[in-house]
Formats: sequence, structure tokens, C-alpha cells
Amino acid sequence: YGVIFEYNPSTSTLIKKFDFDGTTTGGTSHGSLVRAIDGIFYGMTGNGGASDLGVLFKFDPANDSYTKILEFNDTTNGSSPYGSLLQASDGYLYGVTSAGGAHKNGVLFQFNSSTTSLTVKFDFDSAHGASPYGSLIQATDGNLYGMTSFGGANDAGVIFQYNPLASSCTKKFDFSTATGANPNGSLMQNADGMLYGMTYD
Repeated sequence: YGVIFEYNPSTSTLIKKFDFDGTTTGGTSHGSLVRAIDGIFYGMTGNGGASDLGVLFKFDPANDSYTKILEFNDTTNGSSPYGSLLQASDGYLYGVTSAGGAHKNGVLFQFNSSTTSLTVKFDFDSAHGASPYGSLIQATDGNLYGMTSFGGANDAGVIFQYNPLASSCTKKFDFSTATGANPNGSLMQNADGMLYGMTYD
């Protein structure tokens, strides 16, 4: 079900730090770890937990300790996250799940690491996109941007913008066969201010 490891590039040695068990501690992670400003690593697994829908966890590299913080449970807080968490400039961690939520199409959530509380900020529906598989980024305008793999006008995915100050999510672009369809990854911002990405189809 996967591991957390440490790799030393100077000695080319790898040390396994933690084994996911696929149940209690989660398993099958599809994203990356993120180092928060508190020095702790945070991550998500796509499976495991009481509902087998994934968990959100923290890992302290100072003492190699793993702590499960919460379990994804479908309707209330989403399920099956595929991407990574992002710590925005407001200090909160943000992420998306590929499924679950009010419309079963995934959610965008905010996580407070100090109180270990998760708040769903947007429930994806077919019209505004469905099933985000990548991660969020924060652009220089302060907004968070991401993509969904499905949904939108052509059911080929969308680009969306989340404004953390206004707590509003807006669909910005509908993918189609002509423009490329069904993105699975994440956006990135170039020095020219433009956002770049790829589609699966």
C-alpha cells in the first residue's frame, strides 16, 4: 500500500520511514508530500480509512512519527484524493478530492493544521467540472487554480479559479476535443504570468 521514504542524494541511499497498511493508516497515495510552515509534512492517500476512501495525515521528519488526522467519507468531505495539498499564502492547506461531496464529483477543501479541521469550500458538479485528479496552484494574483478531468460544457474537463478571500469558485474554461480534453495533472505558472498545462486526450 506504499511507504514514506527518505532518500540521500549524496550517498544514493534510501531509508524507508513508514509503511501504509491500506486500512487504518491509509494506502495507495497518488500525490506528493508538502512541507508546511510548521515544518511538518502533510499528505493524503487515495484509499484506506474507515470507509476506504482515503485519509489526510501528517508526518514529522524530526522523529519519524506518522499521525492520521482525518478520514475522507464521501458525502461530507469528499473521497479518493489524487493530487497533493497546497499551503496558500493565508497559511491554510488546500486540496481537492476526485469524488464524493454533495454531487459525487469531488470537492475543494480548506484544512487548518492548527485545529485539524477540514472545511469543504466547493462541491464540484457536472456543470462546473467534475473529478479533479491534479493539484491546486496559487498564482501571483493570489487565486488558486486547478483543473477537472470531466464535467463542463463538453464533459471534457475545465479550468477553475478559487478565490480564498471571497470563498468563491469560478469555472474559467471548458476543454473540448479541439482544445485538448480530460486533463489529469496540474497547472504551473511561468515567469510570463501565463498558466501552462497538459491534457490527457
